[in-house]
Amino acid sequence: MENLSKNFAEMFKSDEISCKGKKRMVRYLIEDVTLNRNEQSILIQIRYKGGTTQSVEINAPKNGFAVWATSPEVVKIIAASAETTIAENIAVLLNEQGYRSGMGELFNPNMVKCILYKNSIPNMKERYLDRGFITSTAKAVSMGISKAGLMRQIRTGKYQGEYIRVNAQSNAMWLTQGCQGSAESTILGTVKQMFILS
Repeated sequence: MENLSKNFAEMFKSDEISCKGKKRMVRYLIEDVTLNRNEQSILIQIRYKGGTTQSVEINAPKNGFAVWATSPEVVKIIAASAETTIAENIAVLLNEQGYRSGMGELFNPNMVKCILYKNSIPNMKERYLDRGFITSTAKAVSMGISKAGLMRQIRTGKYQGEYIRVNAQSNAMWLTQGCQGSAESTILGTVKQMFILS
């Protein structure tokens, strides 16, 4: 240990000295270390055995959630797309444009839905509900039929009202109010009492 103060760095990096020996080296020179952290940096204050001190400031590492967080740019794209696009198609759009999740993965519908929820962004379904649309169950009741019967009318072309698909499932659509065989042609979004099949 005679030349420890002069050759500390070289000796500490040496493979010939065990971890236990390196710990002894540190204890031999340093009295104590104080750490002061804020969001951006960590201040390391070192007090040596001889009474001298040294301060070193380093960048604070990011928390795991911050490293993996979705970029603000992606959140902005999702928020804008959710006005007219379902989660399945938003995921395809992001992947085609080369965007990746905070963990570097391809986007999928569940990821998009999670981002919408965590950022309090209304999805397409919620936006249409706010505009006065109603659920498929309520629509079927108003027509005096079951929801399955309403779906059957849609599949066979007997239901003439306009509709908007709000997810990838064939039984999830927004429909205009109207009875069997009606020929509504009102522009979508201007007719109240729309509904969702779910």
